[in-house]
Amino acid sequence: MKELLWVVCLSVLLGCGSPEVNGEEDFMLLAGPLTENVATGEHECSLPVAAASEPYFKVLQSRGVTHVKVPLSWTQLLPAGLPSQPQQDAVQCYKTVMKQLLKVGIQPLVILHGSSVPDALRSRYRGWENQELVKMFQQYAEFAFKEFGDLAQSWVTLSDLGSIWKNGQTAQQNILQLNKKLYKIFHKRFPGKLFAGKKLSFGLETKDMATLPHLEASTAADFLSVHIEYNCASPGDFEQQLRDFQISSGNLPVLIYKMTVHECAHGQQQPIEKLLHVLQNSGLDIIGSDIVEILLKMDQRKASLRYDFTSHFYNKVEYDVYLLRGLQVNTYQFSISWARIFPSGHRDSQSETGALYYDKLINALIESGIQPVVTLYHWDLPQALQDNGGWTNPTIVEAFKDYADFCFSRFGDRVKTWNTFSSPWVVSHAGHGTGEHPPGVKDYVTSSYQVTHNIINLMPRLGMSI
Repeated sequence: MKELLWVVCLSVLLGCGSPEVNGEEDFMLLAGPLTENVATGEHECSLPVAAASEPYFKVLQSRGVTHVKVPLSWTQLLPAGLPSQPQQDAVQCYKTVMKQLLKVGIQPLVILHGSSVPDALRSRYRGWENQELVKMFQQYAEFAFKEFGDLAQSWVTLSDLGSIWKNGQTAQQNILQLNKKLYKIFHKRFPGKLFAGKKLSFGLETKDMATLPHLEASTAADFLSVHIEYNCASPGDFEQQLRDFQISSGNLPVLIYKMTVHECAHGQQQPIEKLLHVLQNSGLDIIGSDIVEILLKMDQRKASLRYDFTSHFYNKVEYDVYLLRGLQVNTYQFSISWARIFPSGHRDSQSETGALYYDKLINALIESGIQPVVTLYHWDLPQALQDNGGWTNPTIVEAFKDYADFCFSRFGDRVKTWNTFSSPWVVSHAGHGTGEHPPGVKDYVTSSYQVTHNIINLMPRLGMSI
């Protein structure tokens, strides 16, 4: 069975009919963890923090990410299991990661425990049926609250409570009491009047819904962290699954912490489409993002969604060129936007801001040993020209020549290879024949041939400009 784990998961801290809804601060767009140990999901703090982590966090923030998972390792922090003997390098590593996140405007979502228990404790106490191990975890949690409490607002105690819940009745009782104790300890250390926004959770899979009444979730968590599963071969009632889970929790706010997809073809969009449909139309107070970005504005119980597939290249030239450098490429092809250079399509509307952007990109590429290859036209025609007939109007030939002359003059000292048009057939046939492409004209007889004529007429003039 093929599984795909989506690392950017949807989430929201918003309860059904909650009077405390206060807009965007209740919304999370969650990513992470930044980890090299996929099996345990723990952040790797046995090594120094990677130099590229802060630029990576900046990219996430530019894409709307509000929170990043930071799973702590009990083993790395307290190898002997004792708060009096912490591994200081690991403590500083986690603090560095959280500070980097906060610096770029992202909140850490701290996970106390995934699966690993320090060997010294496991060999001595074995499992959660032993009260001594439970006491040691409580000490570890208090240690973490003390060390990292000023760096994180949102916490998850046990990210897979359901798996521990299956370890027998004694373990169940111990975990139940542990969660209630941790909830009291957390809110005693961080009282609401002084630390507004501090929230504690535990993690469950939707299939473990039957355990919720036993957990008395409302006395042990401020919100629930849920791992949901989706099978493309038998999707079932995805919406009802989420609805039942929220009702069983006593209408606690829900964070979709992780989503695992089974038996889906590569690139299959069905889970995304189904998820977005449920979020937008179900009336559930669960909303957020997955692989596609969703820019969300909340108005109490309502939300509007906009799907944004852009890479935000305009705002992160340095970082993307840094990534290209890491790939050891020697050329990079991009297109110049006519509308960004001449918003009206004509030289008298020249935008220096637009030209400086391309200067910045070209210079960054050359400084990195990468040769720019530039396309003059990739279908983005200034609207003012389209309003005047666009490519069917013969005057566009002179307008495009002026635009090309400017580009050759401004960037030609650094750009050696130029493409004029990207797939002119798309403009003439799909844009003005079948109407499948903007501007959506369906006119095989006249418009398509006018466009073809003007493009062909333009080509020799561009050659003379170069």
